Amino acid sequence: MKRLQVNIQDNNDNFYDILIGSGHCKEALVEYIGEQKYKTCILLTNRTVDHVLAHSVRDMFPKDVRLVNIIIEDGEKFKTLETASFILDQMFEAGIMRDDCMFCLGGGVIGDIGGFVASIYLRGIKFVHLPTTVLSMVDSCVGGKTGVNHTYAKNSIGTFTQPDMVIIDSEFLTMLPKRQLISGFSEIIKHSLIQDADLFDSFEGMETFDFESFVEGFNDILYRSCRIKADIVEFDEKEKGMRMLLNFGHTFGHMIETLTSYSVYTHGEAIFAGMEFATYISHKEGEISREDFKRVQKVLLKSGILIELPKVPINIIESIVSKDKKNRAKGIHFIYLERLGKAFVKETSVEKIVKEFVDFVNEESKLICFAGK
Repeated sequence: MKRLQVNIQDNNDNFYDILIGSGHCKEALVEYIGEQKYKTCILLTNRTVDHVLAHSVRDMFPKDVRLVNIIIEDGEKFKTLETASFILDQMFEAGIMRDDCMFCLGGGVIGDIGGFVASIYLRGIKFVHLPTTVLSMVDSCVGGKTGVNHTYAKNSIGTFTQPDMVIIDSEFLTMLPKRQLISGFSEIIKHSLIQDADLFDSFEGMETFDFESFVEGFNDILYRSCRIKADIVEFDEKEKGMRMLLNFGHTFGHMIETLTSYSVYTHGEAIFAGMEFATYISHKEGEISREDFKRVQKVLLKSGILIELPKVPINIIESIVSKDKKNRAKGIHFIYLERLGKAFVKETSVEKIVKEFVDFVNEESKLICFAGK
């Protein structure tokens, strides 16, 4: 088991451990709950995880702890204020107190909405992430972003609240559908492109993103990816500067999710496509070579995805992009690659970047197309 400590620079008391390993979840849970002396714990999960995994995780909790089970529907489209209100109702009805703790068992949606509810219930209770997908292990469970989606924009309602602990057990991934497994690699590749060129190089020799082909070294990849994000979050918890780099590929990834109503493609699939465009525009503006763009595109193609977007007027895309939470009054903060392994933020106009995107989809993209083409 590997232990990674996240220390938030602006608050000396705000630190937590990420425990990364295989088959260590029960030991870590029992030790943590014993240290904190919890009498009541909430286990939040979704119907899919509840069916395949939650029963075994429930058995890991000490028998003298009261366990309140809350189950929500599965999927990004349920990451809403309505679902948050349902969870809050369940917590009030169960008599959850401020010294109790929520355990979020699931992927990014569970972690985001669970952390959000924990951060606002009675003005805040502790919560622990038990991520079950690659994407949630290396991204959403690290850094303290919580929240829900709104009709107008993804992740636009939420808080910055750090978990009390993260337990990453890679054995959970053996139950993961192949689509979700591949989807999670988008965030690992993102981390490599913005801060670890050697890690990116290792993906070039892979035929596909196959967990079983390198399972013995997978915990090292998880640790390396979590370390990249933790290093950034430690210096910029609330996304005032350096943390914006973690949004590489996300501006148009989020646009794709919004345009397809969060119901057609996974978050990771949308981010694969968003990174293809972000890498291309970095090349077009003279930051990286065409050779490097093609290298990245070739790796992204190993995801096997093809995003088909509905044909809509360009002003619809502009409207979605303009509501991105990274925007400022003067324009959009877009993430470019200076080279493979290093990224930077530059302001550009929504109109310019959307026109570039449309031209890219029509002329260069291998992961995105418009319907009917």
